[in-house]
Amino acid sequence: MKKATWWRFNSMPGWKCENPEHTKVYYILKKMKPTSKFDVIEVKNGKLQVVGNRRGGSEPSTFTKQGGNYLLVNGGFFKMDNTFRSVGRTSVTNDRRRYVPIPQRYAQYYEKVTGEDGSYLSSGPSLKHRLNVQRPEFLWNTANSEITGSLAHASQPNERLVLVKTSTGDKFIFVYTAENPRKSSTRGHPGNGQTVNEMRTLILLWLKHFRPGVKTSSIIQFVNLDGGGSIYVSWNKGSRERRIARGNIGDETPHGTIKDPESGRILDPRTVPSFIKLFTTTLETIEE
Repeated sequence: MKKATWWRFNSMPGWKCENPEHTKVYYILKKMKPTSKFDVIEVKNGKLQVVGNRRGGSEPSTFTKQGGNYLLVNGGFFKMDNTFRSVGRTSVTNDRRRYVPIPQRYAQYYEKVTGEDGSYLSSGPSLKHRLNVQRPEFLWNTANSEITGSLAHASQPNERLVLVKTSTGDKFIFVYTAENPRKSSTRGHPGNGQTVNEMRTLILLWLKHFRPGVKTSSIIQFVNLDGGGSIYVSWNKGSRERRIARGNIGDETPHGTIKDPESGRILDPRTVPSFIKLFTTTLETIEE
């Protein structure tokens, strides 16, 4: 049976529950930073497919209207302008006008994420091993940060979205969102988000306590899919959508419309080049 299970861990004010010390829930909450949320979705035997608008730019609502039962997850980086060109060729943006090359400075850290139907995208960095963020390419400076497809953000706290695939065919989506996720020197705030190494540690901790049968040797892909404001994860059943996580808004629970604090305008999810569909028949929710 293609089944998905969703665990929710929340350290937002009013949501954090009391857990005895030295329980598996306690260890996860202790590792999280203040005002943050950590969602884990395990998909048993679900097929992966990369989808998107071949003419450029995709929004979640496009796929909600198509029906079917699946998780919808954005993935891959893109040029931050109105062209929505992906970083690296994908099965959606395989026209040369629809993508920009993966920068040579970071090419070794990117991985190809491939679906069972042959669809694909590229993202990074790979998290199979701890990243040496002391290397020059991970210094957070103007020269690195202005490169389209730069992975210098790996050394900085931010919201994170990660895919893990195992040799048994099971897949996991890990998403970490937070209020004030990024470091601010002007406010003296350290940032409630995760660096990629911190995210990797949190994921391995979760696997140790909640899925001890998943050994690192059985992980065939462990890759960062995205971070920050373009994060979007939802469960879709027929034409109904249940949003699981979204970047750049802080707490996603309880659900509702998201408004700009200054204008009051309802904010739509960020347009991105491509999404990942993980097909599953049911979603079981476990709130920790």
